[in-house]
Amino acid sequence: AFMGLPAALIIPILAIRMKNAGILIYAGVAFFAAGYSGMLIAPAAAPWLWVALIGLGPLLFPVVLTLINLRTRSHQVSASLSGFSQGVGYGFGALGPLLIGVIHDLSGGWTVPLLVMFAVSLVGVATGLALQHPRFVEDDLARHQG
Repeated sequence: AFMGLPAALIIPILAIRMKNAGILIYAGVAFFAAGYSGMLIAPAAAPWLWVALIGLGPLLFPVVLTLINLRTRSHQVSASLSGFSQGVGYGFGALGPLLIGVIHDLSGGWTVPLLVMFAVSLVGVATGLALQHPRFVEDDLARHQG
């Protein structure tokens, strides 16, 4: 959690200034992937490094919160998107520790849960691809309704 503090302060500033916010998503995914890989391959070699890398992965959270406002044109759409994404996101997020605990109990160790967390972190790559070009939610809605 301590590693996330600098990210929470710096990442929104970077996200506002960057044309391609997908780079920040890739950075978060890379931190998660590197940390989980280290925990899988050599857990005792550098546990503080693996934990620090995993702790930097949640830079994705301030990026997403910032993008809600950067990628909407109106307050109404921003509020709707924020309510939906945070409601769904926190709902899934609340299930994560429970599911990882169940996977840990069923597998009898940490290898399978770490592989699952590694795989889930890679899903962020698709988000990074979608964010490469600045688009607004309203533009996409108009395109699908028209």
